Amino acid sequence: MHINKHYHWLLLVIISIVANGCSTLPANIYERTNHTYNADQISRIEHWQAKGKLGFKSPDGGGSASVTWLQANETYHITFRGPFLSGTTVVRGDHHMAEIQQNNTSTQLPPSELASQVIGLPIPIDQLHYWLKGLSAPQGDQISDVRYYLDGSLAGFMQSQWQLSFLAYQDTEMGRLPRKIIAEKGELNLKLVITKWNFLKIEKDVKQWR
Repeated sequence: MHINKHYHWLLLVIISIVANGCSTLPANIYERTNHTYNADQISRIEHWQAKGKLGFKSPDGGGSASVTWLQANETYHITFRGPFLSGTTVVRGDHHMAEIQQNNTSTQLPPSELASQVIGLPIPIDQLHYWLKGLSAPQGDQISDVRYYLDGSLAGFMQSQWQLSFLAYQDTEMGRLPRKIIAEKGELNLKLVITKWNFLKIEKDVKQWR
């Protein structure tokens, strides 16, 4: 009888360990759900708006700002608001030309110089709008160091010398999209937390949301 009690206790411990082990996933690994990642579906999202917070740092300093990013095909309209900008900065353009409006002044420059001018980081804006959706940029360098979560969404990759890490995703009406993104290149660091995704169906809606 004494042996049976110990056997019964040991069996309960083993069952408990196995049950807890099966119900626990490694950190930042997502369970499979009905909202599994669909890269083809995400790539077809052409008109969208993302709202969130941007943080950045470099050897020369850092800062933070709220950001509203409106994308209509290849055209973007981005609004930054933060103390480091001394107010509001609006950026609009496409992969050919960009314009910065700040303090009643307007400056035109190539898109490759846009991020350096606004936040001091040479991050490629024409690739960043793909990265925001958890996709690699087709016009960028071939990606490497590719990692995936269980639902098929990208956990991270390297492209154009930037290391991308997608630390969290959120379920939206258009599928699973990133919520927290970190981009790193040497001592340069960009962190973006997207608090809300909106999806615009027609050009009229796009103009209304600017």
